[in-house]
Amino acid sequence: MSSTTPERRTEPAADPRSPDRPASAPDPTHRFRPHGSVAPTTGSAVEWQDPKDTEDTGPARVRHVVDRFDGAAGLLVLRLVTAVILAIRGLQKLQHLDVTRAQFAQLGIPSPDTLAVVVGGAEFAIAFALIIGAFVRLAGLGITVIAVGALSYVRWRTGDVFTAGQAGFNGELELLLAGVGLAFLGLGGGGWGVDRRFRRR
Repeated sequence: MSSTTPERRTEPAADPRSPDRPASAPDPTHRFRPHGSVAPTTGSAVEWQDPKDTEDTGPARVRHVVDRFDGAAGLLVLRLVTAVILAIRGLQKLQHLDVTRAQFAQLGIPSPDTLAVVVGGAEFAIAFALIIGAFVRLAGLGITVIAVGALSYVRWRTGDVFTAGQAGFNGELELLLAGVGLAFLGLGGGGWGVDRRFRRR
């Protein structure tokens, strides 16, 4: 009576990177990976992936509307037009100080001798700032203050907003300048100006 001994079949060692390896089996190459690296994907030509390559960089930064071509060009035109108006008005006040002081005194503006120089100089300085695009928000505040002062002490001083036989109403230009000044105060001078170099991107 003979006895038979069952054959032992030797299985070839499985490739640790093979997709047939059971998921529960430990990865013997784990200790050979670079610290923080990601395991290679099946069929990928890259053996190891840098975790920095897999990080989401987030959405791309969007340029502000005032820095784009259309916004910057529109604000530049508005700055130049406003600068021309203020430069002419300021220069006229400074060239004819006696007349300006007399007008301020007649309108009841306090300290007419001083304010005639201050307002004329401020208008000329604001015009220069608008041309180069520097301190535009501060210039917008100055425009608003001057325009509101002109409406209060000159155009609407008597309370007559409309004039018989005259189109529109009194103080149209000053009211428009007040709105422009508020726009500059809120938006700045746009992308084409000195302020852009010092503004946080």
